[in-house]
Amino acid sequence: MTIKIVLGIIIIAALFILIFAIKTKNPFKVLFWSGFSGVICCLLLTLSEYFFEIGIKFNLFSLLTSFVFGIPGVITMLITNVIWNI
Repeated sequence: MTIKIVLGIIIIAALFILIFAIKTKNPFKVLFWSGFSGVICCLLLTLSEYFFEIGIKFNLFSLLTSFVFGIPGVITMLITNVIWNI
């Protein structure tokens, strides 16, 4: 049940990002910066794991998720890591 809720949140966040990107003049630029900010946020959380013991592992899955879904994807990965200790 909770996996469906998490997937629903990710899909809704991705739709908001896509709608916002379509309404701007440069949708590819908006999508790129959204993905880039997600990757930077993922890297910062990976580095913060050494200091605060809360973070996400940096691998191909987390990199792609953070690039495709941006910061909402990183937040969702962090929440699932804290709840289920994945």
